[in-house]
Amino acid sequence: LGVGVTVLVEGEEEIGSPTLPTLLETHGDRLAADVLVLADSTNWRVGVPALTTTLRGGVSIVVEVATLSGAVHSGVYGGAVPDALTTLARLVSSLHDGAGDVAVPGLARSEADPLDLTEEQLRADAGMRDGVQLVGTGSLTSRLWRAPALSVVAIDAPRVEGSGLALIPSARARLALRVAPGDDAASARDAVVRHLEAH
Repeated sequence: LGVGVTVLVEGEEEIGSPTLPTLLETHGDRLAADVLVLADSTNWRVGVPALTTTLRGGVSIVVEVATLSGAVHSGVYGGAVPDALTTLARLVSSLHDGAGDVAVPGLARSEADPLDLTEEQLRADAGMRDGVQLVGTGSLTSRLWRAPALSVVAIDAPRVEGSGLALIPSARARLALRVAPGDDAASARDAVVRHLEAH
């Protein structure tokens, strides 16, 4: 080709690429390049060629709520003593407004050029069930490509089967924040942390 080409296949993207920073620190000189092409995007419609020029970045945040030193009986303490799981549920519900937009101050959001992406196509592509409403405001392309998205992707909680009637002393959740193009991942993470601490 008359140029050097380096191919890096990285298989940890869906779990936050935990070893990628160490790889880059250790072998960054061997991976230096004039152009970086990521090949994990999708075409927004089959049969329509696409070139993605910006992507939303990703930040993973684990939040833990602890209200008690140990589990206590809900019949004795419920109604006055907060349990961690209910408190965590209330905390994560504060992350979105009534329309489903991310309600964290300080996160970037902009408008994307509208394309002929219809709600019907999006619902079919995502496998949405009948009766489930879309979330957020603005054009679909802006919501998908130029706005932050914040999801609860895991919760540590007792299983329903075999659970007792005790107030849960601590609970954790993992949040997946998709950072809008142009926003700084560390600043966006800090904004979410400030929001969680304030609530």
